[in-house]
Amino acid sequence: MVDTSSSRSKLPGYMLLSAKITLDLLNEDANPQKLPSPPPPPT
Repeated sequence: MVDTSSSRSKLPGYMLLSAKITLDLLNEDANPQKLPSPPPPPT
């Protein structure tokens, strides 16, 4: 059985991390022009 006291203490940090990643992905999708341009292909 999982120890709920230890898992509960880790949950907020995990939720904040996943929320930040989701926001970062949404910001990239909403603002593609802000992404760095890809390097030129080697010649």
